[in-house]
Amino acid sequence: MGDFRRIAEKIAGLIGDNESITADQLPGIIGDPQGGEPFNCFPGGKDNGRCHRLAVAASLKCKAYAIGRHSGFDKAINDLFNHVLVKCPDTQSAVLITDNWDPETIDKQRNNLRKIQLRIHLEIYLIVAGNVNEIVLKF
Repeated sequence: MGDFRRIAEKIAGLIGDNESITADQLPGIIGDPQGGEPFNCFPGGKDNGRCHRLAVAASLKCKAYAIGRHSGFDKAINDLFNHVLVKCPDTQSAVLITDNWDPETIDKQRNNLRKIQLRIHLEIYLIVAGNVNEIVLKF
């Protein structure tokens, strides 16, 4: 089980209860994954340009996720790539949470995901019918 699975489980629980959540609420929902350390969150994070050791990206399309600053799966991967490899090279871990897995996007983003994995610890979670599944990508 991944170190950050509980983050995906919190989101899955809200989705399963059909509670409406917005991108701006994501950091609060995620809470305190590293014992008081701040983290970067996409979308919804207000880090004022600061870099943190953990980055969390979510791409949710379920009905419970309110319309707003939703990141598509491709954009969520791009956000992580730009954060980890361009903006914040001191990032140590990243979590990608989605309920809209897209194999074509994985193929398209294969090189970027591989670069992320070579640089930091990356965990990917797929939420399906309230269940959280860790996805391990091996390139």
